[in-house]
Amino acid sequence: MVRFVKLFVFIFLFMSVQSYGEKLDVSKLKGFHDLLLQETKDNPKNIFKYLSDALRVETNIGSSAQGLTLFYNKTEYINLITKYFEKIKNSHENQEVDNFDFKVLSSTKGEFTVKSYSKVARSTVWSTFTVKLVEDKIQIIKIVDAV
Repeated sequence: MVRFVKLFVFIFLFMSVQSYGEKLDVSKLKGFHDLLLQETKDNPKNIFKYLSDALRVETNIGSSAQGLTLFYNKTEYINLITKYFEKIKNSHENQEVDNFDFKVLSSTKGEFTVKSYSKVARSTVWSTFTVKLVEDKIQIIKIVDAV
């Protein structure tokens, strides 16, 4: 009986602490978005520290009827950015960015969309970032790019 009571008290306290943790809201989502854009503008590799270990990246190239979809995990995505670092950095230098569609999906999950037009590459990329609040830090868990 004493074990049961101790277990009940432990679970109750644990759940109480968890429920009072930080929650994701639109202002936190916008703040993370602004930080991410500023840091990756200076160096595209700065995104690495915000990537979840369970990251999934989907890149859609072309139209849905005749296009191609590529999938990456975190390691493959880091390798891709590292391989094309100079090209990515150059395209960021003369870029127009529109941000919109900030959505809170749950108390720990949200997403936002970024439309980037690179005057150097003469291309537009639509990127939707899905993020998750983990231990009061926001991590990117999914990226969907449309080129």
